[in-house]
Amino acid sequence: MNIGIVDDDYLFLDYLRDTIINAAKNIELEVNAACFNDGEKHIEELQKCDMVFLDIEMPNMGGLELSQEIRNQRNGKELPLVVFVTSRDNYVFTALSCYPFSFIRKSYVDIEIANCLIQAKKRIDSLRTPPKIIQLNGGKELLTIEDIIYVEKEGNKIVYKCKYSEYKERGTMTKVAKVLENMGFIRIHEGFAVNVEFVTYMDNKNVGMYNGKVLPIGRTYKERAKKCYEEWINKKARMGMW
Repeated sequence: MNIGIVDDDYLFLDYLRDTIINAAKNIELEVNAACFNDGEKHIEELQKCDMVFLDIEMPNMGGLELSQEIRNQRNGKELPLVVFVTSRDNYVFTALSCYPFSFIRKSYVDIEIANCLIQAKKRIDSLRTPPKIIQLNGGKELLTIEDIIYVEKEGNKIVYKCKYSEYKERGTMTKVAKVLENMGFIRIHEGFAVNVEFVTYMDNKNVGMYNGKVLPIGRTYKERAKKCYEEWINKKARMGMW
């Protein structure tokens, strides 16, 4: 991971760089960290980074202005991720208008930096991983797995309930669920399979979904569904995502 650090305080600049490098080693993350005392002169170099740490208070161009300039020049790309570094909590609300990835408080750098790096790596990896796509209706329609909340059997058709719309095709739930189970879906009923990323809770009778829908759990599928859901929760916890 290529990281840029901008701060007008030379001592803190070195301290932040060393803290980032040490934290990265502890989580087995390979990083290259470049330090800049004046970000305005090095915007082109900062654009090439995966992640930049910007001090909010700096002479000439401060972190907020620098962040905006980076956004203007990255042509819609999400990288580099911007992390604001500040010693003043009251700047946080102002800085939110710049849509930063995260904040680091100068007095808590050694505590907060590791989790910031972990979350950044996950985000960067997800941006670089091609989306999983399935074809419907003979390839006429393409859906990304990340958009499908759940699938439902409706007569002789399968309905794909997505974030903003729904799609239908002829098929059987058995066949569709078998394909989707390797993509993060859990079969919970004869008529339903859910994307585990959108499950808000699961009990002995129902599954709550992110869009507010409550789906039933079939007796045949209950034990396996709950086991898969618990394994997913444990995996997320081990990865530090919760």
